[in-house]
Amino acid sequence: MSFDNKIINDHNPLAVAGVKKKSTLPKLIWVVILTALIAALCFSTISYYKHPVAVITGVSMLPNYSQDEVHVTTRVFSTPERFRVVLFDSSGFDSAEAQELRDTKNVKGEFAKRVMGIPGDTITYSLDSGLLLTFNDEPVVYKADPSKRTFDLVDSENPSISVGATYLNETIGSQSHSIYSLSSSKSKMTNEQLTLVEDSIIPFSAGALSASVSGDKVTIEVPDGYVLLMSDNRVDGLDSRQMGLLKISSLISVFEKE
Repeated sequence: MSFDNKIINDHNPLAVAGVKKKSTLPKLIWVVILTALIAALCFSTISYYKHPVAVITGVSMLPNYSQDEVHVTTRVFSTPERFRVVLFDSSGFDSAEAQELRDTKNVKGEFAKRVMGIPGDTITYSLDSGLLLTFNDEPVVYKADPSKRTFDLVDSENPSISVGATYLNETIGSQSHSIYSLSSSKSKMTNEQLTLVEDSIIPFSAGALSASVSGDKVTIEVPDGYVLLMSDNRVDGLDSRQMGLLKISSLISVFEKE
């Protein structure tokens, strides 16, 4: 027997006559169990960071998100980026006005809105047109797109009374997104149209936002720990304009970028 063969036989017990091959079944079982545990850990981690689904209800996020759309969202643990759409717990509106709306309008549960202001932002808003005017002292630019589909608010008891909505691109700095807004300012509406708007849209509350009012202009300063939320459908959407600022701790998840 050569020296080389002796070394090989010493390190390979199965090469020795009379030694039976050990079963690999127990090792295979352990491999399967370990693989299952790793898969379960990965799934639970992904499930934690990915909120299962966010289902859009109502028309408040038109024209960008339609009724019954389903979206997978990512959990948020800090202040989200400006202008991202977030899912949140409505109990995070802690103003007295919000509590009244929860009691009278049953505004409860989870909702989706766009983050229009984070701590440190200063925003001016027109009570007459319903549009943002400035964002951190920079003018907000609007451009109408008549080719896009819009809708009208119509009085169910008197269909001859209606208020139109206009499709606009709202541009703030380098960020642009689409919204629906009133086609005419409130100062140009008839009394019947004003009544329809006030019945359809809960009036803006400067008190809920702790905002300062000068004429028809409202100035909002977003404090630490809060965000300002708005519906993309500014004509028919309940948000910070009526319920106040939302606590960041009440944010659940953020939608993927559009």
